[in-house]
Amino acid sequence: GEWSQLDKGAYAWYNNDENLGEIHGALYNWRAVSSEMLCPDGWRMPDHKDWELLMEYLENEYGIKNKDIVDGLGNALKSCRQEESPLGGHCNTNDHPRWNKNSEHYGTDIFGFSALPSGYRASNGSFSSIGRGSLFWNAAGDSKRDISRMWITNDNGSIRRYTSYPLIGASVRCIKD
Repeated sequence: GEWSQLDKGAYAWYNNDENLGEIHGALYNWRAVSSEMLCPDGWRMPDHKDWELLMEYLENEYGIKNKDIVDGLGNALKSCRQEESPLGGHCNTNDHPRWNKNSEHYGTDIFGFSALPSGYRASNGSFSSIGRGSLFWNAAGDSKRDISRMWITNDNGSIRRYTSYPLIGASVRCIKD
C-alpha cells in the first residue's frame, strides 16, 4: 500500500529482489518518470509520438504491422529468449531473463530492441507478469495529462498503449536525442 501513497520518485526491483533488478532493471513510479532525471545527458524518455513514429517507420520500411499476428511488431521487438523458442539455440531457454512459452507468439528481435518481460508493480504494491510482459513508461508529451505506457506480452504480436494508472511501477527505455 505504501507504493501508491508515495509523493516522490521511487523505484523497486521486481519482488523487491535485487538479483532480479540486476537482470531486469528497475520498475519506476510516475513521479520518478515525470522528474525527467532518469535518462543520461543526451537521452530522453520517449513519448507516445515517438512510439508512433517507430511503428510507422517499421511498417513503411519493413512491412511490419502493429497487429496481433505472428510477425507483428511486438514480436519483432521482443528478445528471442523464450521457453521452447522455435528459433532454437540461445533463444530456447528456461533461464531468466526470458519470455514465457507461447506456441504462436515469440520474439524475433530483428531490430536489436531486445524487449525483456520485466513485469510491473501494481498500485497496491504487488508484482505481476515477469516472464509475460514488458511495460514501458512514456513521457507525458506536451499535455502532461497524457500518462501512458506501452505493453508487449508473450501472448500477443502487437504493442498496446494503456493510459492512466499513474500509481504503478514500470520499466523505462530512454532514447538518444
